[in-house]
Amino acid sequence: MQDYDWPKVLEEVVTLARAAGAAIKAVATSGDLQTQAKADTSPVTAADLAANEVIIKGLQQLTPDIPIVSEESPKLAEGREKSRVIWLVDPLDGTAAFVDNGDDYTVNIGLIVDTQPLLGAVYVPAQDMTYWGLIGEGAWRQKGSESPIALQTKPSRKPPVVASSRRHLDPDTSALLKGLGEYIEFRSSSSIKLCYVADGQVDLYPRLGNNMEWDTAAADAVIRAAGGQVLCPDDWQPLRYNKPDLYSLPFVAFADPALLKQLKNVS
Repeated sequence: MQDYDWPKVLEEVVTLARAAGAAIKAVATSGDLQTQAKADTSPVTAADLAANEVIIKGLQQLTPDIPIVSEESPKLAEGREKSRVIWLVDPLDGTAAFVDNGDDYTVNIGLIVDTQPLLGAVYVPAQDMTYWGLIGEGAWRQKGSESPIALQTKPSRKPPVVASSRRHLDPDTSALLKGLGEYIEFRSSSSIKLCYVADGQVDLYPRLGNNMEWDTAAADAVIRAAGGQVLCPDDWQPLRYNKPDLYSLPFVAFADPALLKQLKNVS
């Protein structure tokens, strides 16, 4: 693989994420969502496919030698197990929220190197808000035309604010939440929950049920670049990617290290 200037690559990825968001909004404006059910019964729309086309074309031009693993382009992932570096893409995370006119669906582009995220960009089209981060360099948030805000982790509140999925609250995650004691619940869709950990709106986000690697990679990079952690409770090591089946391991995302002891006691 050729050498890349990763900060410049990230700039281009942020632009790509926003362009994909514009494609999503164009489909929404047209009113022709063309919603269909995939094999796993999850919805896919013309907006998913339009955003996917923008991202795939852009990444192929930007880094032609890096395999792309996208939810909507599974054939591109063939042979990716042999590569140390891959893109993980979810062109529209939270499709159900998008169809329901919600404002918390996201565009996600993350880069994995040796099973760990290096950089990522998450765009929230309905809020015109972007999160991006590069490990070792930092993380940022920008909303509309405002200047980017550097993100740094902060001590958690008491009681902590805990994010959970609006549509996918599995039994294991529910059990963990009950063991935490008093907390304030915040429900939302998509990877935006991970971004809220990075910017301090949420203190903890556990997800122990089914998930895919492309759902978390980009926002995981943002959290880690901001100084937070995304750990697998099986061994309390950083969440790993580019595994054979691409199903995400269970994880807990948090900013305050003081929460780790409490989480270990609960689990």
